[in-house]
Amino acid sequence: VTNNYRAQSVNGRNALRNPFRVELASLNDTRWGKDVATRQSDSSLLPLSSTVGDSQAMSLSINFESLFEAFGRICHTELGALTLYTMLLSSPIFAESVAARSDLDLVIIPLLRSLYFSSVMKHDKLLQKKGAGG
Repeated sequence: VTNNYRAQSVNGRNALRNPFRVELASLNDTRWGKDVATRQSDSSLLPLSSTVGDSQAMSLSINFESLFEAFGRICHTELGALTLYTMLLSSPIFAESVAARSDLDLVIIPLLRSLYFSSVMKHDKLLQKKGAGG
């Protein structure tokens, strides 16, 4: 749902914004304090902070290390993989944090295992159909 709901552009301006994606874009790592919160992103697709009226809203913070480890436990599921994908696309700071890790195998291996088993099952179903039809 979060990936498919994108802002519509009207005369070069966003008419609608997905507040969930805006909050993900402004997500910060609690381990680094204000250093990460003040960095600017190269991505101009989404603002780094949300505003309410004239005041600047506080951005959400989470421990990216714990979040990455949690994704390692659930990314073998479809929901986990899609949530990880959304986080990587929506939050440039989280994507940088993941790219700098040396233990990407915690996430990559479960994703590859899921892809392998889904392709094997699909291949087996195709063979069963051919065997039943011929």
